[in-house]
Amino acid sequence: MPHIPPYPMLIEIIGAPGAGKELAADLLDVLHERGISARQPRATAPLAESRGLPLGPEQDLDTTRWLIGAGLAAQVTAERERTLHGPARVVVSRSTGWGALAHWLAAEDLRTGRTPPHSRYADLARLVVAACQRDLVLLLPHDEPRGEDAAAERQHQFALRVDWYLHRLIDEEGITAVHLPLPMEAARASAVERVLDLCREPAL
Repeated sequence: MPHIPPYPMLIEIIGAPGAGKELAADLLDVLHERGISARQPRATAPLAESRGLPLGPEQDLDTTRWLIGAGLAAQVTAERERTLHGPARVVVSRSTGWGALAHWLAAEDLRTGRTPPHSRYADLARLVVAACQRDLVLLLPHDEPRGEDAAAERQHQFALRVDWYLHRLIDEEGITAVHLPLPMEAARASAVERVLDLCREPAL
């Protein structure tokens, strides 16, 4: 039988819109510089937009289900793809599952003025939790500046709401996450240090 390599380490980055978008790419660069093969799942938000499934204030439950499913599929693909350094040893994922769920909760909150009950999204939360074994979860601080006009301010307020729901989900589902500090330079330094510490473990 052919040898099947073990699944790679999964590092999941969680954050609100505008929070540390470059961190995943920075971590990939650091890993590649050290000869550690790493991948990042394909972004699903652009594909969702092309299908008329918006991520944001207009998001509905069907869109959320699609985004979670597409994000998990992209993650599995990244785990099994080969890289210039051979099979991926690390996958750095900007969490689609938690992000999509938090966006929907924030959108429902805006539409109804109420927090949706846990019973409405419990199955989706369990799917995100059970889909994979995370080795490290990095929770980004929200650092988006206030908007300079009405539209930008609405976007800022929505991002704050998403950030609040992300923290709520992490607490509700008992996910152990590293809360990265501000400013973003400190968040990046902390994330790089923790990732490299994990890569020194004998299991890798």
